Amino acid sequence: MISPASNLLDKIRQQFDAYPYPKIPLDKSPKDDINFLYIHNLVTPYYFRNQKVIETKGKVILDAGCGTGYKSLILAEANPGAKIVGIDISEESVKLARKRLEHHGFDNAEFHVLPIEELPELDYQFDYINCDELLYLFPDLTVALQSMKSVLKPDGIIRGNLHSSIQRFNFFRAQKVFTMMGLMDENPEDLEIEIVVETMKALKDNVQLKATT
Repeated sequence: MISPASNLLDKIRQQFDAYPYPKIPLDKSPKDDINFLYIHNLVTPYYFRNQKVIETKGKVILDAGCGTGYKSLILAEANPGAKIVGIDISEESVKLARKRLEHHGFDNAEFHVLPIEELPELDYQFDYINCDELLYLFPDLTVALQSMKSVLKPDGIIRGNLHSSIQRFNFFRAQKVFTMMGLMDENPEDLEIEIVVETMKALKDNVQLKATT
């Protein structure tokens, strides 16, 4: 019997192997994106919690669900001297993440094709864990949180996010439309994506589905 969880994991892996995310050019640099650098700097949350300033050199930072590595690059830029470790279940995404960090001259980074449940296998204890665009994929997000907690240093920090169902209502509505059209029975591929794009283009600009999605 195939467990629903493993079947979902396979579908997610297939989707991101076919269409690695985020789709950001390899040479794009976040050096001038002050907001991103601020958000992903370990110094900031550590100071908020402890009213102390720390050095990032030598710290070990995990990018959980690193995708193609753009957030890993931001973490590397925002935390000088830190070691960056990225994990993702998509092998194609991880390949791009490695290339990205190498392209920008960061040699103190490593990436692994690994589900978050197997984090302890890396034998690392992390000072900071970044977990963007990941928790919403879990039917039970406590599984991911418990795994991250198990590899977090006692004074470590986890930064994560969860999507609001209200914020994403328009996307859910669009998914419902394309499900009714039979385009989401399996993982969407080039044909289904082409039909979606052409459908959206065919709608008038003032149609809310197009205007808001």
